[in-house]
Amino acid sequence: MNRILSIVFLATIACAIAFAADQTWVGQISDSMCGASHAKMTGAHPGMTDRDCALACVKGGGKFVFVSDGKVFKIANQDSLCFRCTQAMPA
Repeated sequence: MNRILSIVFLATIACAIAFAADQTWVGQISDSMCGASHAKMTGAHPGMTDRDCALACVKGGGKFVFVSDGKVFKIANQDSLCFRCTQAMPA
């Protein structure tokens, strides 16, 4: 009986490790105000890029989000060094 419980326990741990493995996501950083599309803002302001729009919206109170396959995901760490570098770098 103990042997069966040990095998079940080890199998459960192995499954948990497999599901917790690192994943690679493909998408882009946007803002919570525009979400997946910056069309309204970039249409109203010719020459404005999606990046410019996202930075302007974040400056206006929006939050950075991650967009992948049209789905918008909240980003918990808004103070990440990556975001600070993105805002400081010229386009």
